[in-house]
Amino acid sequence: MANGGLNAPIVEGRECGSCTLCCRVLGVGELKKPPGQHCQHCVDGEGCVIYAERPNQCRSFNCGFLLMKDLTEEWRPSVSKLIPVVDAECRQMRIHVDPEHPDAWKAKPYYERLKQWARISVSQRMLVVVRIGELAVVVLPDKDVELGVLEDDEVIMVEQTTGPSGNSIQVTKVKQGDPQAASMNPQSS
Repeated sequence: MANGGLNAPIVEGRECGSCTLCCRVLGVGELKKPPGQHCQHCVDGEGCVIYAERPNQCRSFNCGFLLMKDLTEEWRPSVSKLIPVVDAECRQMRIHVDPEHPDAWKAKPYYERLKQWARISVSQRMLVVVRIGELAVVVLPDKDVELGVLEDDEVIMVEQTTGPSGNSIQVTKVKQGDPQAASMNPQSS
């Protein structure tokens, strides 16, 4: 987990409250908790029972809902079933989806916002990546690219070309260190 890649304060008046989706969906290396498993220290509707002693990885994490002023209450992860995370280092806006609601990202108003972010992100050489467990889908302005399972040793590669019909973006996944990566823009997962 990262702090959403944003160096932003928590939006005034926002807090996790009873939302504990990140405690189930995201992995916590310090606790050896894999993604998709409920944290043994989390009680639904109450939160973390080791909050005062929680690992640094948990202390430093804030989801996009807490950090992004323009996200409304419908983006609260417990409502949307989505955890938005901006990872500036990897140049990605990641949307972690509750595996119990795998199509939540396709619902209104979320999908429309993902497409809006995709249009903005292309010009900033960033990606919008939907993660449903190990599965990855890259959301582009004109299409969604299903990459399937994205392994820990794989990166997302982006190639932007200009042809007779305009700009085209190709997205694929490759093993880290793959020679084909030299001609493309690697995006860590």
